[in-house]
Amino acid sequence: MNNRNRLWLACVSLSVFVSLNTFVQGTYYPDEIGNTWRFQSANKVHKKKIEISESNTNFGTPGVKILIDKTDDNTTQFFIRSTPKDVVIHRAVFDKIALVGRVIFDYKPPQTFIPTPLELEAQWVVKSKTKVKILFLEMVIEAIYTQKVVAIEDVITPAGKFRDCLKIMQHTILEAIDSESEGTLWLAPNIGPIKMISKPVGGKDEPKIYYLVEYDIKEEEDRISVHRNNRLTTLWANTKK
Repeated sequence: MNNRNRLWLACVSLSVFVSLNTFVQGTYYPDEIGNTWRFQSANKVHKKKIEISESNTNFGTPGVKILIDKTDDNTTQFFIRSTPKDVVIHRAVFDKIALVGRVIFDYKPPQTFIPTPLELEAQWVVKSKTKVKILFLEMVIEAIYTQKVVAIEDVITPAGKFRDCLKIMQHTILEAIDSESEGTLWLAPNIGPIKMISKPVGGKDEPKIYYLVEYDIKEEEDRISVHRNNRLTTLWANTKK
């Protein structure tokens, strides 16, 4: 995989992460440890696995989990924590970013990723910075993510047909290393991510499309369901698969 593709993939992971964590507190992204989602690209060449696991680092507060995103030979880890009001990120670790290699984004204090209330037309921007070295030059990378909930749709994947899915448009910029990407993510009630489309802005690469092929959801709590009246309502329940 060349440097351009590695950089583009890092942008994709960043965009997906922000959107995924946006819904971690409700049933649009169940966050129990052990939950797993497996994807395959539309051309059946690439594979992606997302899973939630325990964290050995608690950042001075309980409840931190790791969301692991592995796409082909690239792995990204996100240290997250759900609170009664929002979902926060403590750290993001990218194994491979072009020209830089391993990059760590620390969030001190933890940053909020979820808008409240969450509804159609909700839009939010998240920013983060980190220092890196390229040869003998030290530079600051700033990541800027813009997300917007634009529709509620039904989606068909190899894992089944899912109704009332939230469609989120994404735009990601990594300043200082001149990278920009656009994407779309669909999240299904009680399931989580089911379809993803990503492409670099201004490049010649074709969009990469991933479909959910199988999933394992352990448990769901504090459930949020979306209704056709374009609003989100809370339903308290516990379910086990």
